[in-house]
Amino acid sequence: MKAATENATDSDITLDKNNCVSKVESRGNSDFDKIREGFQSLAASKYTFGVRFSREFSNANGVEARIYEHYNALAYPATVNGQCKREQVPWVLTQVVGHELAHLYPRADGTSPMAGEDAAVEAENVFNRSQGKPERCEY
Repeated sequence: MKAATENATDSDITLDKNNCVSKVESRGNSDFDKIREGFQSLAASKYTFGVRFSREFSNANGVEARIYEHYNALAYPATVNGQCKREQVPWVLTQVVGHELAHLYPRADGTSPMAGEDAAVEAENVFNRSQGKPERCEY
């Protein structure tokens, strides 16, 4: 999970003895700046946020990025030859972690609502572009 989070934020992450993020350092890709800032706001928050696998296909509680345990059995709609095609490209863990974390970034203050799908899909697509993967075209 640490490696997937590092790749989703283009960061090197240091964990403390409680597995909490104590340091976030950029790997240098400026396309990830907004994502990295969001993640750093969670790490610096006085509230505790988590990332874990779940049997639920939901990220509804606002304090955890829940990663559906069978994420790799699913595929996302991607732009192929100029058209949005359903279930074209299998998800990878880093992509899913980036998407789910993006929902939480506004929650760092403890009061704001979670980000919607547009922000989460954009975070996912930053990763997709960096890896040469097709962009997700719809939710």
